[in-house]
Amino acid sequence: DVFSVPHSRNTTVLREDIERVPCLEILSSSRDAGVYAVATRSGDQIFLMGHSEYDLYTLDSEYRRDLEAGIP
Repeated sequence: DVFSVPHSRNTTVLREDIERVPCLEILSSSRDAGVYAVATRSGDQIFLMGHSEYDLYTLDSEYRRDLEAGIP
């Protein structure tokens, strides 16, 4: 399945690093954006790397704010 989630990367979470941890399972990833959802194999914890709480323009607004402030 395909779904869209706003995604920002000021840090990088490498797929290879996650795959080295036996108790973690990657639930969702893409070639373009990388890993999005990871869970413990027990199902006790879920980690989301994107911003599914954002509406359509939130990430764009933050990007433009940072540009205007001179933040790379």
